[in-house]
Amino acid sequence: MNTNLENIKWKAEQLVALAKQVGVVLTIETVPSNPLAMGNFEMRVEARPARQLAGNVSSMIMKGGAP
Repeated sequence: MNTNLENIKWKAEQLVALAKQVGVVLTIETVPSNPLAMGNFEMRVEARPARQLAGNVSSMIMKGGAP
C-alpha cells in the first residue's frame, strides 16, 4: 500500500476514535457527480451527536429485562 493511502487511513481511524470519545457519529460517504461515470464523485463528511440510551433502557439491558 502506498504511504499516502496508509497515512490517510491512519488519520481517519484516529478521527473516528476521537469522535467516539466525545460522543459524535462521523460519516464519510461518496456521492456521485454529474455526469455519472466511474470515478466522478465527491466525498461528503457529516458529524452529528451520538444518541444516548435512556437511563431506564440501559438498566434494563444490563439486568436482562424489565425492572
